[in-house]
Amino acid sequence: MRFPRLVLALALSLASAFAAPADPLVEVVRTVAEGRGETIEADAPLASAPASPEPNNLSVLRPLYAAEGNPYLARLVAGARAYLARPEAAADWPMVTPQNVAGYFVLQASNDRDTRGTAARLDALLWLFAHPSSPLRHDPAVLAFFLRRAHAYVEGIELTSVDGKLKAGQILLDDFAIAPASGALREFAALYPGLLTPAQRARWDRALRLAADTMMGKADGRTGNYANIDLALSVQLLNFGLHLNDEKLLARSRELLHAQAANILPDGGTHYIWSQNESTGYHDVVAQFIARSYEITGDEAAVAMLRRFEWFGPVTVGRQGEYWTAPSWKHTWNGGDFATGGEPVIAITGNPYVRGMLVPPAPDAPLRGWEQARNAVSWWRPDVPARPLPDNYTLLDRNIAGPRAWYRSFNYAATLRDIALAEPGHATLVGAQVLGPDLGRGVLLMTVAPRV
Repeated sequence: MRFPRLVLALALSLASAFAAPADPLVEVVRTVAEGRGETIEADAPLASAPASPEPNNLSVLRPLYAAEGNPYLARLVAGARAYLARPEAAADWPMVTPQNVAGYFVLQASNDRDTRGTAARLDALLWLFAHPSSPLRHDPAVLAFFLRRAHAYVEGIELTSVDGKLKAGQILLDDFAIAPASGALREFAALYPGLLTPAQRARWDRALRLAADTMMGKADGRTGNYANIDLALSVQLLNFGLHLNDEKLLARSRELLHAQAANILPDGGTHYIWSQNESTGYHDVVAQFIARSYEITGDEAAVAMLRRFEWFGPVTVGRQGEYWTAPSWKHTWNGGDFATGGEPVIAITGNPYVRGMLVPPAPDAPLRGWEQARNAVSWWRPDVPARPLPDNYTLLDRNIAGPRAWYRSFNYAATLRDIALAEPGHATLVGAQVLGPDLGRGVLLMTVAPRV
């Protein structure tokens, strides 16, 4: 009677040989959860197959103008590979608990848990994991790094709210952190619902509702006259509204976006706040938020605003940003910046002067800040020629309501904007600077800034 046993053994062997292999991405979900002290039920419905949501709601799937030769794609991949090569243990990103929530995240620091950096890396890692042009698409290591950070961010929001310390604009809800973080969380949940267990999905829903309610409170009463903050809020509320299917949030997001059209100055700057001049250090982030709104919604009003940014770089920035025409408390953010509006402005306008000003990262560029390439990768166009800025000229810079001149290394400008007396800032200020021989960043600036 050994024959039946032999048949049974052979059948089991064949069944094992032809059984479907374990899904590597589902295994990552389980491993990450277990490493963070979370138990996943054996029957939890997990699957790595992506969903098919509305494509215009997913910025992460925006097609590239070109993948071949794309310097931002190369930078993203090189930076991510170096980042993923660092030793990382599950203990580096434990589950957030009432005992460790205080101090788990900080706003800005050199470690890996600063919220702005974490949010930007979530955004970049998701793009690398999901985009069809990414060489790291569906890479298990990318997923593991993403999930550790995403779950911790969500848990941090939920637990911080318990003792009333979840504040708008602070730490996890810092505007420059929660704007990209909300997008990464929403788009991952929409595109890969099978890589979240029901318990995890419920936790993400609760956290995003808490964040939405808190940031909606901050948005209450705002009229769009604080460009960078109001646009950050617009992006946040857009992501929250889409995830939670909340039309009130979506409507407020649209209002804050559309209100920015009134802030744009004749030569492409924006009022930093109220009636003041642009703060050059914030110009690119303003353009970035407008571009992200367009990537998600396809709202042509966003494209129209970016088109109006066209001449800010050539007219106002020139070879080097300066200090003295900025709002008085933003001098530190103005002098070394080389703002142009970025790749979105070049893609929309095809302006060769802006292309000549904005040099994409070289393949051997330092990898610090590699994650920021995510904001440019889908906008880079290989067909826009570069043209150098002219020299030896004086013009009327309508962004500062005054003259601006460049004569090789010498630059001067005078802002004559009539700023309301109730506002802090400079109403009338002139200045000059002399650049070093290479006209590059980091040169010594000599500034003369008397009030007139």
